[in-house]
Order: sequence, then structure tokens, then C-alpha cells
Amino acid sequence: MLVGTTEQEVAVGEELFLTREEVEYLLRHLNRYLGEPVEAGRVVGGFAGARPLLSAGDSRDTKRLARDHQVELDSLSGLVSILGGKWTTYRAMAQDTIDVVRKSLGGNPTPCSTLNHPLVGSDGYSSDYWKVLVGDFSVPEPIARHLAEKYGTRAAQLLALIEKDADLGEPLVKGLAPLRAEVAFAARFEMAMTIEVVLARRIGLQFYGWREAIAAAPATADILARELGWSEADRGDALGVYIEKIRDLQRKAGLTVAPRAEG
Repeated sequence: MLVGTTEQEVAVGEELFLTREEVEYLLRHLNRYLGEPVEAGRVVGGFAGARPLLSAGDSRDTKRLARDHQVELDSLSGLVSILGGKWTTYRAMAQDTIDVVRKSLGGNPTPCSTLNHPLVGSDGYSSDYWKVLVGDFSVPEPIARHLAEKYGTRAAQLLALIEKDADLGEPLVKGLAPLRAEVAFAARFEMAMTIEVVLARRIGLQFYGWREAIAAAPATADILARELGWSEADRGDALGVYIEKIRDLQRKAGLTVAPRAEG
């Protein structure tokens, strides 16, 4: 169950994390609708972020601020700025920005071509693409479905890594879907350079559970060390920094700190 969000103004550069007060606030409102109340001890993870909002005059109430985006052109400098917006409309935001840039350059601007550019991994994809993976790579259906849904047709590129190194076909954490190959793939093809980038921003495991992220950290460090040429000292430092960061997030949320991982 994903619960949120909160409405709280933050300053530029302010560290963002789930606080004890936010946990209490969210559970207090959630439990009004549940027959069996949820206690803080059942929270397995959390995350915080800031969303830019367009100002509505002098209003300081975030609930009254626009969730849309706006593109501005400074007539003196020619600077084009995009304000507001959200993840789900990023391509519309990009199109509107490029359209303003093209218009500001004068001449006979051509229409933005973003609609003709499919997302990476979508070429040749269909809802049953996982069957292709089962047939071509002889992988179990659950793995094929997981990879197809996450990587699209790029899943074939990932499975090719496993054909060369069978160890990469093992789960990153026993009982969970992500494979070790996903770490190698992130390092080779997605510019991942740290444990946090892999587990939070590529695989997403950190957002599903802090304990699971800590459990996955040693194997992730091993694979990144091999892929990026880390020394043993580099590996140990990276692992220690990441685990301490997750434990600190747990403390700030007022939750029980996960046991220290081995490795």
C-alpha cells in the first residue's frame, strides 16, 4: 500500500526525507478508513520529494497553486524557462518548451517531433512480449513478465548478459523479482555509478522497502565493483555510505533501524 502525499512548503536546497511527524500524520488519516489500524511499525519504506508549483499571486497555500506548467521567454536575454510541471507530463513540457525555442529563433519553425520518437524499449513491444523472451531465452514466465514490463524490448539485451554470465540470472535478493543482471545493465547502459542510483533510481527497490534495499546492497556493491573497476576499499566505502544513509532515513522517520547487513 502506498500512502501519501503531504503538503508542506520547502526551501531550495533543503534536505528532503520522510519525517516521524509525516508518518504519524498519514497514518492518523489513513486509519480513519480502516477496520484494522496500521501502526508505524508496519511501514517498510518511504520517500520524499519536492514539486515546483506555479505561484497564484500572493497565495502561500500550496493547495491553491497550479499543478500545470508554463513556459516563459525573457524578451531581453532570450532565456527560455519552464516552470512547474510534473513527471506524468514531461513530454508535453518538453514539446511546449521546444516550440517556444523554435519560435524565438524566428524563420519558419518546424513542429516538434516528439510524437514520432517512441520511448526506449517500446519498438516492437506488445502486452505479450514476455512470450518472446520465454521462447528466445528459455526463462521462466515470472522472470520474463518482470523484465518485459520493466524494460520493454530492451529485456532481450539484459537477458543476453545472463547468457554470458549465469550468476547474473540470480535474484538480487532472494524472494524478490530484481535480478543481479539489472545492476550490471544499469552500470553498462544506464550510466549508474553508485549503489543508491541503482537501487533507488534504476531498479527502484529502495522505494519498496528499506530492509530489502539494505539486503540488496552487498551484491549490488559486488557487481558495481566489477563493472566500474572499484578497489576493495572503494567497494567497502560505497557499501558503508549507502547502508548508513538508509538507516538514517529510518531513524528520521521514527522507525526501527534495520540490522546491519553482512558483506
